[in-house]
Amino acid sequence: KLDIREVRGYPATELSAYQLPKLTYLDLGMDCDPLVRNQLLAKCNKTLNKLIFYNTNDEQLLFTELPQLRHLVGNFNTFVGCQFLKKHAGQLVSLEICDWIQTGKTLIDFPQLNFFWYNGCHPGGNTKQDAKFKTPVLKDLLITGSGLKTSLTNLVQGYEATLEFIAVALPSRFVESCFSQDLPKVEYVLLPKDTSPAVIKKIRAKLPDTAEILTAKSAVQQALRDRAKRQSLYYTQEIADCLIYCMYGGNDTF
Repeated sequence: KLDIREVRGYPATELSAYQLPKLTYLDLGMDCDPLVRNQLLAKCNKTLNKLIFYNTNDEQLLFTELPQLRHLVGNFNTFVGCQFLKKHAGQLVSLEICDWIQTGKTLIDFPQLNFFWYNGCHPGGNTKQDAKFKTPVLKDLLITGSGLKTSLTNLVQGYEATLEFIAVALPSRFVESCFSQDLPKVEYVLLPKDTSPAVIKKIRAKLPDTAEILTAKSAVQQALRDRAKRQSLYYTQEIADCLIYCMYGGNDTF
């Protein structure tokens, strides 16, 4: 029996033989064997609060119950992964997705989700954004990638009345689609440095007078630092690095 609460990058196979009665944070990385993962999840299913994993092509996940799960990171580009996400959607407060692929028009309701990092639009991939995410209490929305194939409003819905912070690291031609609705509570908007004045003017019309639109690297970095202090539960160095890299090609953030 191991009295540990967090596992970050530790070889998962070394842990599968132990009882883990207090484990709350489990990072399985990219290549964890599904059998080992399932053994670990069974050992900490009553305590696990945050899970990071990327291999969802395993039907055993359909039977996995994680009642304390609140934070989820991974790619859900399989049928099983989609069902796993739907199963736990009602309890999540933060979600990070990459490589989302979903066939069929699926609506997933996230009634408690405060933080959503959507990193599912990569160049040259076959990503399809057919699923829709209903997020009625969302406060932070981060969009990264370079191949978004649909308007953001077709992807994420219901956040207009609650959103406070939005960062968009997409090619400039996709940026405007992220602001097709009024956003009365937004405090900060972080945009790529090449966003045109005409697009910024259109975005400004959707925001309250007090909202700040930032495109300069130093200002974006400072806004990320300030937001991370206020919402430290959600922000990580990886997130900040990814945003800065997508916007400016560098990763010197915090």
